[in-house]
Amino acid sequence: MRQEVKIASRDYVDMKSYEPAMRHLLDTYIRAEESEKVSAFDEMGLVELLVRDGKGALEKLPEGLREDAEAMSEAIENNLRRLIIDEQPVNPKYYDRMSGLLDALIHQRKEEALDYKTYLDKLVELAVRVQEPSGAGGYPGSMN
Repeated sequence: MRQEVKIASRDYVDMKSYEPAMRHLLDTYIRAEESEKVSAFDEMGLVELLVRDGKGALEKLPEGLREDAEAMSEAIENNLRRLIIDEQPVNPKYYDRMSGLLDALIHQRKEEALDYKTYLDKLVELAVRVQEPSGAGGYPGSMN
């Protein structure tokens, strides 16, 4: 009954009549080429890649990101911030301190108090501390 009402009210559109023409348009005018691997993240996040490879990981980033220092800085900062926010419920005091360190680094970058290479070194060091809090020190020996 519902189908009859749709047809009678001209609310129903029979897509089957359009399928061959649509397929022809897609085949004629839309072309897809083989995919190109632009970075070697291998299901890893940017922070994990920085922890694993250090500053060498930055060479594995896409070319457009590597060439723009501002974009690369913001990408690393955003990934670190996301990781800090995700892990904060586990150890709030530690990650509050890491968040403060990240804020200080961002402030120094915006005021151009650090040159870019020093800034990247400090970001990589912070990434290691954020990713592996047990290796960063500050825990008593009894917390093994």
